Amino acid sequence: MKFQQKVNFDYGFGIPGEVAFDGPTRAKPGVLKSDDEKNNVFGHVFTLNADGKTIGAGGEGKFWGILGDPKTHTYTGRVGDDASSLYVANGVVGTFYDMALINVLTSKAAEIGDNLWYDTDTGEIITQDETVTTLAGHLQVPNAKVTRLPQDSATGGLIVAQLTN
Repeated sequence: MKFQQKVNFDYGFGIPGEVAFDGPTRAKPGVLKSDDEKNNVFGHVFTLNADGKTIGAGGEGKFWGILGDPKTHTYTGRVGDDASSLYVANGVVGTFYDMALINVLTSKAAEIGDNLWYDTDTGEIITQDETVTTLAGHLQVPNAKVTRLPQDSATGGLIVAQLTN
């Protein structure tokens, strides 16, 4: 009989777009209508479209929120090794959080306290320290910071974002 020799420190945690911890939350619905529906990804930033009625990934309109509640939707695309094919179709009503402790993926290293920025074309989130005031092709997510799960990896990973909008 063999006994356990090691306890892993880094356990799997959360899904992008899920509320991570208890705390004040606020969400609102919106009908997805992105230029490219493949950008309708949980944990990405969405803004109000120019029509004032629909919500699109990225954009420069009014911040609407981060697409959440992934377990309540049906994905379009093939489930495989590359999760980039998983998205929600345009025309679907989504839940968008503008106040929450929510899981998001970042594409670069992140430290607790870093500000969140999003790609205006795709809504993908990256982090930057507070010294960054402008970033080409990106806008800062209002009142949002990395609050837990900093990432040392240069390619980022799952973090907990605190939205206090």
